Amino acid sequence: MSPLRTLLLLRHAKSDWTAGVVGDHDRPLSGRGREAAAIMGRLMAHAGLVPELCLTSTAVRAADTLARAARHGGWEDVPVEARPALYGAGPKEVIALLGRLPDDAGCVLLVGHEPGWSETIGVLTGGSSVRMATGTLARIEFQVERWAECRRGAGILTALIAPRLVKPPPGGTG
Repeated sequence: MSPLRTLLLLRHAKSDWTAGVVGDHDRPLSGRGREAAAIMGRLMAHAGLVPELCLTSTAVRAADTLARAARHGGWEDVPVEARPALYGAGPKEVIALLGRLPDDAGCVLLVGHEPGWSETIGVLTGGSSVRMATGTLARIEFQVERWAECRRGAGILTALIAPRLVKPPPGGTG
């Protein structure tokens, strides 16, 4: 039986600590981060992991990771919502958010931050211990009819892919 709900968690790509911005929230992507976001967007499209809805932290680096991934993956038409609650979100906030997702979206992408994403994976999958490097994508599958049924330990971690493991196509990533 195939999964009825797929949650994709994408950690923002590498940020630029030398950008000269005052606050953490406004830190942009580095050149390496821009490349990684493009790679992951193409990987998602190639692997059939195009979400039906995207929710992102309002942090500049998270929103830009999503925008670049969607553009390079060719799935810019997917609805996007910026959610301030995803900045610093952990398992409690994510589980509450899942309960409010529209059930007509079978695959949802959340773009956010560490350590919240690793902690969320552990809680949703009943104890997986992972470390999400920048730009890493996790896929968690749930055998449930409705998002509100996604609870602690109900998910199965079926993929964890870091951009450094994906070979860019000849000619760079754009």
